Amino acid sequence: MKLIMLGEGKFAEVSDSMYEFLNQFEWGCSQRYPDRVVRGANGAWTVERMHHLIAGYPLKGFVVDHVDGDTLNNQIENLKIVTARQNPQNPQNYHLYNSGRLVGPTYDKLAKKWKARITIVGKTFHLGDFETEQLAHEAYLEALVHFRQFGVKLTLDD
Repeated sequence: MKLIMLGEGKFAEVSDSMYEFLNQFEWGCSQRYPDRVVRGANGAWTVERMHHLIAGYPLKGFVVDHVDGDTLNNQIENLKIVTARQNPQNPQNYHLYNSGRLVGPTYDKLAKKWKARITIVGKTFHLGDFETEQLAHEAYLEALVHFRQFGVKLTLDD
């Protein structure tokens, strides 16, 4: 593992095999990701993220996942292509979406309720407000069973 300076005291971790290639560019960091600004084929300026140079550009509906949740860790073994639905399901990322390890619920501080929702091929459905995280999670699981029972594609890769 080697480090590439991003500026503002930040560094990206990269695999030894990618270091020489990546270190030839000037990198910054925006929205928590190492990136650089490049001129695209059409002449317009665009942002290119380091993890895309390493793992490639996924097809629509897919993203590059940082397995350990650290967006500055761009080592080859830490990157994988997953669906947008799978991406937030890494155990270390659950705190970003809810308090525990349950999929579906988020806490609404203003309403003081747990909200359940499910996203099916990019469309989000609100399933209700609940007194407990467990009840919101159960509503999510019921919706999941319901949609699968009727053959609804939950993701682009189903």
